[in-house]
Amino acid sequence: MKKYLLFIPLAFGITFTPLCYAKDFSDRCGAYVKETYIDSNSDYRFKLVNKDGTPFDGSNSWSFTATNLMIIEMLNMAHLSLSPICINYRTTSNYWNIYSVSMQ
Repeated sequence: MKKYLLFIPLAFGITFTPLCYAKDFSDRCGAYVKETYIDSNSDYRFKLVNKDGTPFDGSNSWSFTATNLMIIEMLNMAHLSLSPICINYRTTSNYWNIYSVSMQ
């Protein structure tokens, strides 16, 4: 019985750990798309920076991703035109998913 009681908290912790990382960020403006990349899983990745070239919102390289084709197109346009953008995104333990974007 004790074996099972020890296993339950461990299983619970592993199951809900990704939820601890999830957080939404809204109306984050002043980002510039420095680089774009398609990884080996065919996921679109973006390196976002502030005007001074520092990582946007403390992100790591290639943290940002997008799955919606319209958002991907807008991010690519912002990259080519060097235009600042406003984004809404959700963080997880592995990446930051952009779900809304607008040009400034």
